[in-house]
Amino acid sequence: VALVAAMIGRGLFPSEDATEGSGTYFLPLSLLVGICLVAERILGVPGPKLWIPVLAWSGLLAGWGLSAWHAEYAYPAVNMLWEWLGVAVLSLYAWHRGVTAGTNLLAPCLIVLCLTQAILAGYESFVSIPRLRAMYERNDPAFMEAMRGLGVERGSKLEESFKHRLYSTEPLGTTGHPNTLAGMLVVGLPIIAVMVRASFHGPFPRWAAVSIALVILTAVLSALLMSKSRSAWIALLPTLLCWWWLDRRDRSSPPLRWSYLAGGFVLIGVLAAILIGVGILDREIITQAGRSLSYRREWWQASWPVITRSPIWGVGPGNFRNHYLEFKLPFSSEEIADPHQFLIELASTGGAVCLIGYLALLVISMLAAARPAERTPTTTKVGLGIEGWLGTLIGVVLVALIEVGLIPLVARPDEHPALLAVLFAAGMISLLGWVGGSWTDRALRPAIVAGVVGLHIHYLTAGGVTFPTLMIASWVLLSSAAGSADHLP
Repeated sequence: VALVAAMIGRGLFPSEDATEGSGTYFLPLSLLVGICLVAERILGVPGPKLWIPVLAWSGLLAGWGLSAWHAEYAYPAVNMLWEWLGVAVLSLYAWHRGVTAGTNLLAPCLIVLCLTQAILAGYESFVSIPRLRAMYERNDPAFMEAMRGLGVERGSKLEESFKHRLYSTEPLGTTGHPNTLAGMLVVGLPIIAVMVRASFHGPFPRWAAVSIALVILTAVLSALLMSKSRSAWIALLPTLLCWWWLDRRDRSSPPLRWSYLAGGFVLIGVLAAILIGVGILDREIITQAGRSLSYRREWWQASWPVITRSPIWGVGPGNFRNHYLEFKLPFSSEEIADPHQFLIELASTGGAVCLIGYLALLVISMLAAARPAERTPTTTKVGLGIEGWLGTLIGVVLVALIEVGLIPLVARPDEHPALLAVLFAAGMISLLGWVGGSWTDRALRPAIVAGVVGLHIHYLTAGGVTFPTLMIASWVLLSSAAGSADHLP
């Protein structure tokens, strides 16, 4: 329950302000999970040998610790170190429980997060942002006062940035950036694809399960298109190919027909046409792609001196921007907070120690999760179950306490669409299990590996690997898949 609460709660919380310590609210949940891990190992609860993942995580945490120790500004680096400690504890527990619980509890949680963000993306694009835009244009007194409360005055430079966001059609969901939103959806789409495929092979009548599964897929694909994240779109194809290649080895799953993939691409085309028709997508997504890449080349070029300044330990998480500004190219457009490329991001903030440690841990976890399981797969209903619902509710309440307080939430739930959306999403995935949707752990593991692969392809031009929102979801799922691949005699 605590593991699910941490995954849901942190997944609903913005990640771009993690260096300010916002994510440390979730550390008590990680501590509780760590206590459970130690207690269960002492009591002999069945689980795999953990010495390899413990050693790998210890090496990465040591790298982050040394980076924080050498950081010029220690406060954000220490905050990120605490958050990564929480990621490690949650991941190790997921690895331990993967043998007995598998991925059947955690995979639905990621779908809940993805569907929640998709609902919020639609709400932002068609309701909340147009409403705020209209209030700005008519100089609504309450809106103007709220602007001043944010430090945005008429005619100031901040107003230009404010207007850019206000007139943007890129949704954020509960994340701090469209690329973060897109990354979460890329991780979840292969799992949703498994869910859709399984719904076609469920018990009769299948129409209810297929309909619910297709509604979830359509919503998530629409949100991915609305994010306008080109790197996420590019990552989608190799993600699906990776899933297909890993999945074809497992004969216990229903066959992956080419008609499914063809239907998926037709659906993407139809959704893109609809979004172009309503003005959410425009031709600049394609025409501006070259300019966007040229900006990134400028950022990467100026990031190299930051790496060489401290090649072993890095400059520390949250310290990149201060050092980058010293080497920023005179004609470069933005004063970025991270280099938008996860290898450069790791090398510059954590140094060679963190870069090597992260990649080693990633390879170890993916190889463990991708290996064929020896045991007979057990079919499980799609859904959260009691543990998943309790964890989801605790995560939602925790986010509510941090952001608005419990009394305002109860008094006016309509003013907090994010917390209503997550409950609706949890209900949808539970309804799918109730009408007969089911899957196997062995069918889920290739999808999880493929989603993590796609996330890192996305991160090659998007960045954000040091922010823990997505890292908790992806590492917990990957670790659970690695543990579930172990065979217990």
